Amino acid sequence: MIKIIKSAAEELDRNLLVCNIAGIIGGIAEILFSLNFCLPFSISSYAYAVSPKLGLVMDIALELGRNLRFMGLSSSFIGILESQMVINRIENAIRNDNCMFTPLREWFDETKELDDFVKRLFPYGINKEITLNIERTLEDLGKEEKIFSATVLSNFIEDPMILKNGNFMFEAFLFSKSDTAKEWYKRLISGTCTLNLEYETFYISDEMVEIFPDSALEIELGKCIVLELEHILMKNFRSILGRLLICCMSGMSIYNCIESTNTGSRHGYSTALRKLSTNAQLFLNTMEKTMHLMIV
Repeated sequence: MIKIIKSAAEELDRNLLVCNIAGIIGGIAEILFSLNFCLPFSISSYAYAVSPKLGLVMDIALELGRNLRFMGLSSSFIGILESQMVINRIENAIRNDNCMFTPLREWFDETKELDDFVKRLFPYGINKEITLNIERTLEDLGKEEKIFSATVLSNFIEDPMILKNGNFMFEAFLFSKSDTAKEWYKRLISGTCTLNLEYETFYISDEMVEIFPDSALEIELGKCIVLELEHILMKNFRSILGRLLICCMSGMSIYNCIESTNTGSRHGYSTALRKLSTNAQLFLNTMEKTMHLMIV
């Protein structure tokens, strides 16, 4: 899954770069086509008057503009579809991993139940820091002795008079001899991650699943609306205003595409995916350690 997430982040950035280039080309083509429509004279005629070669170049540019002016809008829609496909692949990978990690979840749930049981068993529970310190400093003691020492010391710090409580001392002794205590102790000293890490790491936020149009696409959609109005409004004056508005919006779209390209063409979700990949790798390292403890 980690490889899929990293690959998805790179793919989103590549798609955005292609969409930006297509948006710039489409915006320039739209401006040329609209200006040629609005001006009282043909741009190519004026260019031929200056130079035949310039006129030929302008004819080619205008013809390309007629065919490429919708490139920005098309690339934006394709970019959204590709982004959604990438996110869907990630969701499927996460769903499959969640099914594979069901035994691990059960292990975490059992660990939490053991912790809750120990807290209820003794008046002040068993202090984790004290237990870990005993594990590090009293290496020569057996596991049962360490559990008994951690239990008594944890409660003695809170209530020095508890040593006179015969029932408490007897329960602590029986607990240290039990298989449940040994299993709890093994899980405690393993230093495994908490449930929160397991549940939080492998879920993508709703914002990543929902693909919204970026600013460049919104401009392209606006241009599409203006074109529809142009077909409705038959008067030439209003049509010219519509074309001028499209020119302005095309310029804004070109600016947004250039700005995005200059900043590295980073897709809005690629950074979040890379962060998710890093967190997933950290979790995987902890999970491998936990799986080893489950086998031992």
